[in-house]
Amino acid sequence: CAERFDLVSVQFVPFSFNPKGLPLGLAQGLKNTFMNTSFHINFHELWLGMERNATVKSRVMGYLQKRIINDILKVLRPKLISTNALLYRYQLSKLGYNTYILPLFSNIEKYDFFEDQQSGSKLTFALFGSLHKGAPVEEFIVELLRERIIRGGFSSELHFVFIGNCGVFIDEWCRVLENYKVSYNITGKVSEQVVSECL
Repeated sequence: CAERFDLVSVQFVPFSFNPKGLPLGLAQGLKNTFMNTSFHINFHELWLGMERNATVKSRVMGYLQKRIINDILKVLRPKLISTNALLYRYQLSKLGYNTYILPLFSNIEKYDFFEDQQSGSKLTFALFGSLHKGAPVEEFIVELLRERIIRGGFSSELHFVFIGNCGVFIDEWCRVLENYKVSYNITGKVSEQVVSECL
């Protein structure tokens, strides 16, 4: 690269740099391309297999991805390391790296609505995006219900809205919600304006 840069910001998602999620050689490639440059790395995702009951395949893949991430950080020696998730910050700290939280803004435009958007006595949780295998769904719902009943944290009825194509693991959420008699609805794929309205 003929140009000189003061800082290069790498927005890291393993599968964006390699279709199999194993961006081998990325660190050296970036270092060779942007010589004598400082780096910032923002981790949008880390590695597979962090969740409980992860498959052997996910854990092996995650082990390789973790090694690649560690290599990237050692080779590039970034001035700044950030992520938008506390879990990822914790995982990176276990590797010995100081990381700060970088809040992300939405890519969904906020539309103006003239109708009353109040949900009455319902406390609504909107989930937009892919749901992941191994999430502690039941523990989460039980804790919400316990907070509601025992501690009086809120008195509203719980309600969940699943927006868009949430993936195959939505079945687990629905099973748990039905088991605890918590209402929900699934929008399926909808326009950006409907997503904005739901959020």
